[in-house]
Amino acid sequence: MRTAILAVCLFVISAAVAQEIVPTAANERTKKTSSRLTASEIIDRSVAKYRENLDIQHNYIFRQREVNQELDGKGQVKKTEIHTYDVFMPCRGDWYEKLVEKDDKPLNDGEQKKENEKLDKYCAEQKKHEEQHQRDLEKWKEKHADDGQPPPLDKEERNEREIADGIKKVYKFTLDGEEQRDGREVYVVSAEPNPTYKPDKRWEHLLAKMRGKLWIDASDYQVAKVEADLFDDFAVGLFLFKLHKGAHFEFEQARINGETWLPSREYLKGSGRVAFVTGRFQQNTTYSDYRKFRTDTKITGVVGEAEPAAADQR
Repeated sequence: MRTAILAVCLFVISAAVAQEIVPTAANERTKKTSSRLTASEIIDRSVAKYRENLDIQHNYIFRQREVNQELDGKGQVKKTEIHTYDVFMPCRGDWYEKLVEKDDKPLNDGEQKKENEKLDKYCAEQKKHEEQHQRDLEKWKEKHADDGQPPPLDKEERNEREIADGIKKVYKFTLDGEEQRDGREVYVVSAEPNPTYKPDKRWEHLLAKMRGKLWIDASDYQVAKVEADLFDDFAVGLFLFKLHKGAHFEFEQARINGETWLPSREYLKGSGRVAFVTGRFQQNTTYSDYRKFRTDTKITGVVGEAEPAAADQR
């Protein structure tokens, strides 16, 4: 999930560039708003807000309910599976999804123990990665103490920059105008693949086959909503995985406690093939029960000392 959210957040930065690179005949109000900030100023604010938001998100835990449905040839539901997770950042690294319910029923003792062991293993691996990065950093500082070179980035930061650079190459953005969404002003930005760019990485190949629209909060520079459609088949390997053209994706975020933005809804509908099994599907994911927790609290089955948080009233 976190990778998708990161890509969406970095869309904002890229879209900000587009406000000067690919202007349209927007209304006068849009022109006046855009002229108050240069592209570089918008990018600076977007990056700062993204970093700031990421730091605050580390203090939150929330509930993710994922409804996966298989569809028949007429689009009717023939099978439903529901998985519910607690989502949080238990240690340095990505968002972690800890399974807590299946089909809206709590896990049994054995299943809970298994999930706790998975979490412990994940944190142990993240600790090793961080310790190795610190050792590498110390060696680098000793070698380059006087040459003024910037220190190397860790894997997470390298991935962020790679995605940011890649998105700017893959897409051409157009500022369509401004709207009101849930009582807040948002920029509306369209994204179309750049026909002159030849994708290199797998995720670039996927994005190059998608077009969509973003609704970006004009005050916080966070993504409020994304809608995207796959206009060509996307495959991984010869038989491993294939997503057919026509797939539709939606993503929304909510402003929480007036201090951060967290996912509120995701929706995916389409058809594809996994291994040798082909079928139609839809996935509807909702997020709720946003809570703050102490960063030194050990996360197990139940989060102690958590404070409830709600989406901002608009």
